[in-house]
Amino acid sequence: MKYNMDQVIVSFNGEPMKKSEVDDSPVKLGETLQMACINANTQTHSTGEAKLAIYRILQKVSGEGEVELEAGEVTLIKTLVGDIYGVGMVGPVYDILEQ
Repeated sequence: MKYNMDQVIVSFNGEPMKKSEVDDSPVKLGETLQMACINANTQTHSTGEAKLAIYRILQKVSGEGEVELEAGEVTLIKTLVGDIYGVGMVGPVYDILEQ
């Protein structure tokens, strides 16, 4: 399935999520997925093959515009997002990935 890495993450109240109180630029899907890959739990994903799979996804989601992701990649990304983010980010990102 294709996903737009430039898509802005919208919070539960319908407002675009902002990077921080200091940086009010919107959070984009690609940035969120990159952080999930970069911060993957190496205890859970401990083998070289698991780390390589995450790295290959990181390469894909680091671009701009539309990116093609396979079902297995989406499943892994959802796990990674769920591991590092709270409810406020997991919900909107899962909504995008499950469309």
